[in-house]
Amino acid sequence: ILCYHDGTLFSSQCGGWYLFQNELTDKTSWKNITAYEIRNGNIRWDLDLSEYKYSNIHDVVYCNNYVYAITDNTGSALKENRLLFRIRAEDGYLEEVFDFGFPKSICASPVISNGKLFEAGIVTYLGEGEKSDWYGQYGVHQLNHNAASDNAVINPGKMRNLEFKPL
Repeated sequence: ILCYHDGTLFSSQCGGWYLFQNELTDKTSWKNITAYEIRNGNIRWDLDLSEYKYSNIHDVVYCNNYVYAITDNTGSALKENRLLFRIRAEDGYLEEVFDFGFPKSICASPVISNGKLFEAGIVTYLGEGEKSDWYGQYGVHQLNHNAASDNAVINPGKMRNLEFKPL
């Protein structure tokens, strides 16, 4: 799973999409998010997430100097709680880990706007932000940036689930 911003490609790995790969979830060598400099291919940073139990990272989204990585259970017999990682994009520092409290699998890309992450009817507070257009997983001109507007989360806050309130 990839996202891109300002010369850096952020990459995460999966280890449990299919039943025959479930044994990989017990190993930890693939549980990293790595930032690559696109001009020369050098590794800018590599974040080890092996201490957390999950079967794959479903999405990685860049927004205002942070990378948000979301775990999922799609295709896995294991049903670990979903996690949301907030990582500083400049140095790979893991700032916060949010446990959604349930193992729900969602095969949909998230939207980040107005300080919130929206995914399949689940609203998660990320901080203060402004309403912004979401270009989607494939970004501008199908380049797969997977990045939200920097105004979408201006002041990060403690992540938490919010009650969904339809209009």
